[in-house]
Amino acid sequence: MELEKISAQYRKFTKGQYVAYDQFNEFLDHFEDQDRLSRILLRGVGVTCGLKPVILNRNSVRLSSGSGITTDGDLLNLENTTYSFYREYDNFKAEYPPFYKDNGKQIELVELIPDTKRNSSISDEIALSRLPDLDKRYVILYLESYEEDARPCKGVDCDSHGIEKVTNIRVLLTNKEGIAHLASTDSMYQKETPMNVCL
Repeated sequence: MELEKISAQYRKFTKGQYVAYDQFNEFLDHFEDQDRLSRILLRGVGVTCGLKPVILNRNSVRLSSGSGITTDGDLLNLENTTYSFYREYDNFKAEYPPFYKDNGKQIELVELIPDTKRNSSISDEIALSRLPDLDKRYVILYLESYEEDARPCKGVDCDSHGIEKVTNIRVLLTNKEGIAHLASTDSMYQKETPMNVCL
């Protein structure tokens, strides 16, 4: 099956740069996967199916499997996932403008950590049971996207490095003030009623 392993990253190239076949194929695979997914999982913006959050015993959140399309047109697909821990989220790599207020401060955001990807040796992971007002939080499915320069190269192979385009699906929580700010800064959000998607 073509979509068993979805390509989530590709490289961006510069003018006159030599492109190795595997890097070009990585680029093609990413867009071919996105095209296939869009054909099988509808078109539009927002949640297309599933992605229902449920609070479990006040100490974890389960997000049902489903699909959605970002306001930038990226197609996201998630499996059933349970989250029992979170960490403060800092958008410093992607610097997504709607996450910032006029004063330059980021809205309140925490990232949910999937139970399957939890790392107990990382000290910034906090039990979800310690997050105040969990039932008054809003879920944001966010495709973090940024460019990462390849490590410095030496010799003749510099042309084959390119700039890596990194994408990570993040499941974030915000408060009422945060979701109101997002709704006011994005014309796609203004067409919907995001206040109706609270946990």
